[in-house]
Amino acid sequence: MILAVAGLSPAETRTSPFPDPEERAAFQRQELERRARWVESRKQPATAQTALQDSYDATYYRLSLDLRDVDNERLFGDATIRLRVIDGPIGDVPLDLREEMEVDSVFLDGQEAAFTHAGGYLTLHPNSPLETGREAEIRVHYQGHPRESGGTAFGWASHNGIPLIWSLSEPEGARDWWPCKDRPVDKADSIDVLLRGPEGFVLTSNGLLVEEIPHEDGSRTYHWKHTYPISTYLVSVTGTVYERIEDRYVSAEGDTMLIEHFVYPDKLAQAQEDLSITAPAIAVFADRYGPYPFIREKYGHALFPWRGAMEHQTNTSYGGMLITGGHNYDWILVHELAHQWWGDMTSPADWRDIWLNEGFASHAEALWFEHLGGPSAYRDYMVGDQAVWDPSGPLYDPRYLFDSNTIYNKGAWAVHMLRGVLGDSLFYDVLAAYRAATEYRSTTTEEFQSIAEQVGGRSLDWFFDSWIYGVDRPRYEVSYLPLGDPTTPSVAIHIAQKQQTAGFFTMPLDLEIALDGGGAVRKRIWNDPDHIDFEFELDGPAIGVTVDPDRWVLCHRETAPYGLNITTTDLLDGVAGQLYAATLVGRGGSPPYAWEVDRASPLPDSLALDQETGVLSGSAPDSGVYAFTIKLWDRLGKMDRQSYRWAVGTEPPDTTLIPEPDDLVFTVGPSPSRDRIGFVIDGPGSDNIELDLYDVGGRRVRSIWSGPAPSRKFSWDGKDDSGQRMASGIYFLRLKTSTGRTINRRIAWIPT
Repeated sequence: MILAVAGLSPAETRTSPFPDPEERAAFQRQELERRARWVESRKQPATAQTALQDSYDATYYRLSLDLRDVDNERLFGDATIRLRVIDGPIGDVPLDLREEMEVDSVFLDGQEAAFTHAGGYLTLHPNSPLETGREAEIRVHYQGHPRESGGTAFGWASHNGIPLIWSLSEPEGARDWWPCKDRPVDKADSIDVLLRGPEGFVLTSNGLLVEEIPHEDGSRTYHWKHTYPISTYLVSVTGTVYERIEDRYVSAEGDTMLIEHFVYPDKLAQAQEDLSITAPAIAVFADRYGPYPFIREKYGHALFPWRGAMEHQTNTSYGGMLITGGHNYDWILVHELAHQWWGDMTSPADWRDIWLNEGFASHAEALWFEHLGGPSAYRDYMVGDQAVWDPSGPLYDPRYLFDSNTIYNKGAWAVHMLRGVLGDSLFYDVLAAYRAATEYRSTTTEEFQSIAEQVGGRSLDWFFDSWIYGVDRPRYEVSYLPLGDPTTPSVAIHIAQKQQTAGFFTMPLDLEIALDGGGAVRKRIWNDPDHIDFEFELDGPAIGVTVDPDRWVLCHRETAPYGLNITTTDLLDGVAGQLYAATLVGRGGSPPYAWEVDRASPLPDSLALDQETGVLSGSAPDSGVYAFTIKLWDRLGKMDRQSYRWAVGTEPPDTTLIPEPDDLVFTVGPSPSRDRIGFVIDGPGSDNIELDLYDVGGRRVRSIWSGPAPSRKFSWDGKDDSGQRMASGIYFLRLKTSTGRTINRRIAWIPT
């Protein structure tokens, strides 16, 4: 759900579709306060009835509402609920329904049933327990004035003196006006909504209008049918004297779908202009997210009195004040549209996962402006309109359910950063897999992470731990030291994290190194607690270093003078019982240096450190991974430390041979390597393959082979497709076959 707009009158219009960042932030803060009060007033602790609801699945709703009594603001309801018992036997069947609704009678499978109505639950008491697999139909006749305390989920208002009926049930307000299992995890397979209003009213809901029934008093019943799974909070009602605007969307597959908007008569011309982007926007998101999820039915808007909008499935409720004729609120329109994929088609299983709705929809705003203005517009929107102020987070299970700063803006940044980590190809592959696995049901953050890891071929714990479950952001302090001479220039770069409110953020980072005489080079590095120092060969002396020049990371950036640093961050693997030697390198400070082993993290037996030269030499008695820490001192008493994990095997690390199914063999070695890494593909020649090299951020750096499996040797010389040498670190070989298999190989590159 988008946030409400404050402080802007309908007469104030702008010529740019880009929202003003200050205005956007102001009404986000106001709405946070409003929604926080609303959610707090409706908190309902888990009870025995909650546990009983887990025992059945609500499969269908038929909701018939008589809304003609607008003077007394009273509704008369007839609700049918079909359910299937999934964990029986159950002796009671609880439905969510607030006490403000007066229950007249309840029927179970056509027979009047006993019930109690208290504590926010309407509980049926069958004559005998319902067994597992039992399908039952409940019918409830009720009436009343829906609850208003703390906020309204179903309300009466007016526009230009004409009554107006509306609903907005997120997160758990459906229970305020109809009996249901009001939890997002349980989607009904379909719904019918029948609405009868005063004479002249047009009443709208989800899905398609299948019937209009006239009555002798001049009123009409509008019968809406929605045949897709739907959560209760996405069921909508709006009604007044509307004008209808009709349009069509034609999909890339050639399917034609109805677009219909219900607008105030005095807003007709302005609405025709503002809402004209609906079909083009559907096409943009269909290209990025896959086909519009409810293509058999429709998409559109119904104006309502709230100062914002709500993504009711197929029928977004849209604040009348957003209609200006100047496209001032296109960003809200596309936000709600994106929810049809992320929030409606796939919904949160639990409200703690709300960022999966709002983060994705907020990120979609930036994608829309990327469509209009290219990458620079996308970046500007993220940095400006999606700005995040501290403190922020966590995204999962936030303190405030609709915290705009965290759930909307930081949520958008989480999606944006994942795009930067994976690269566009893998990012959109992840979204496609996420959709395929979760469409028309509910999901969780854990499931989304699992899908992203499966598609990306690597663990993403480091990303989700910091950005989804953690708080705030990194504060990068970068320093650099030019090295070498004019014929062989290079640079040492040190990146420190100075944030005080959060732990270390492990991230791939882009560096832009400015060169004396003009020009710059880009490098992508892996920044974790053990990798904060880097060295690069250059074509000219370095005169500046910028962290994250394209703003893929939510961070603060600072510069500092270069201090004393150990620049050797990785060690070549050893072999048990064999002699080993490695020279550690220090930069900066005031030589001469003195090397020292940290007593709290000592070297393994038989390995020694030369205090003057920094040479590690000796051997390891057994295979395994040894952890130790080295300190470096300069003559002025400055100190740096570096932790190492030294891998020791039983054989020289020259070749890794891993057979694959279907006689395909993928051989890689040596790894780690300082010179070249070789690999052999041996398999059936009819199986076409693609072999590419990716960095830890998921960006392809080298295309190795595309075509039939060649049964031949290859090698990588440490350069990307443009011929630039890559930094030391971890890379991934990704082999994809035409039969749909993917093989990933991790390699370590440590050039001299």
